[in-house]
Amino acid sequence: MSTTRAKPWIPWAAGALAFFITLIIGGLVVADWGFRTAEMNTIITRIEASEEAMRQASENVDAAFAGHSQADASPAERAELDAELREIAAEGRDAIEAAALPIAEVVVLPWHSAIEQAQVAYLIHNLAWQEYLDAAAADPAEFLQPQPLVDSTFLESEQPMLAAVPLPDVLDVLSRIAAIYAPPELEPGQTQQALA
Repeated sequence: MSTTRAKPWIPWAAGALAFFITLIIGGLVVADWGFRTAEMNTIITRIEASEEAMRQASENVDAAFAGHSQADASPAERAELDAELREIAAEGRDAIEAAALPIAEVVVLPWHSAIEQAQVAYLIHNLAWQEYLDAAAADPAEFLQPQPLVDSTFLESEQPMLAAVPLPDVLDVLSRIAAIYAPPELEPGQTQQALA
């Protein structure tokens, strides 16, 4: 009568296999985090450029209005201001459209759905700006009107952006997002309503 004895190397082999499987899975998780971090960092960097184009367009509009007296302007002066505002609107629209293209070109892996949602949400806001400046190029009086679509798409893009940041946030993307969505600083004597 023979007895079957367990081979002594089997537990060691099973342990080594489990270790290597854990190592591979851990490596894949870290690699995926690295890809997500890189994608989000690139998107935020390009969004910062888009926001700068929007800021520049707004400053140019403010400067145009400040350089012309509205109360006692002659028809010729009004026509000059309108022409300047149309040019600012067209140039701003082109700059903002150009800033959107690199954001749209960021390749996001298919299973990184939160990052894709953030990307799309911001591009919707960028498009709202393009449409606003298109309208202003046709009629500069648009600059004096509320822009609810611009405002709402901006606010709606914040939460998807925050939700898409991979943790740990080694590149400090969250603070950059906070800076993008921070309310504008008020000058002495200025109210938040005056900025609207």
